[in-house]
Amino acid sequence: MPTQLAIATRAGQVKLFDRRAPAEVQAVFVDPSNTYEFECIAAHPSQSFRLATGTDTGAVLLWDIRNPKKPTMEAFNVHESNVWSVGFHPSDAAKIVSCSEDASLAVTQWVSDSDRQSRGVRHLSGFFNTLSVNCFDVCPFTRTSIIIAGSDSGNLLMEKTAASDFAIY
Repeated sequence: MPTQLAIATRAGQVKLFDRRAPAEVQAVFVDPSNTYEFECIAAHPSQSFRLATGTDTGAVLLWDIRNPKKPTMEAFNVHESNVWSVGFHPSDAAKIVSCSEDASLAVTQWVSDSDRQSRGVRHLSGFFNTLSVNCFDVCPFTRTSIIIAGSDSGNLLMEKTAASDFAIY
C-alpha cells in the first residue's frame, strides 16, 4: 500500500486516497454504531491493511481494511479523554501506543501473544503530570524499549523497559 494515504476526520471517517490520483477518494470507512470524532491515525508498519485511530472519547480503534466494502473495527476503551496520538510499537507491532488529554500514555496489546495469551492495557503516567500528554516516541534500537512522552505541564515522561519485561498489567 505504498501509494495509499489514509486520513482520519473529525466527522468520524477514515478515508483512503491513492497518491497517484489524490482528487479521488478510494474508500470511506465509518462506524455507524458510534459518533466518534477522530483525532489521529497510524498505519501498521508491516500489515498495510491495519490502521489505528484515536477518538475524542478516549477509545483506540483498530481497523482491518482488507475488504474495503466491509472493514472490521475493534474498539479499546483506553483513555478517559481525547487521544492525541497513536502509533504501533516499532519493535512489537502487536502493541499500540497512545497518549491523551487525560494525562496518560497507554500501551495496548491487541493480539494474543503466544507465550502470554494476554490482551490488555498498561497505563504510564507521572506523579507530577496532571496535564495532557500530547506526543510520544518509541526508541526500539537498544536492548531496552524506551518510550518518551511530552506533556502540557512541561514534564517529560520516560519509561525504559527490557523487551522481555514489557508485559501488560
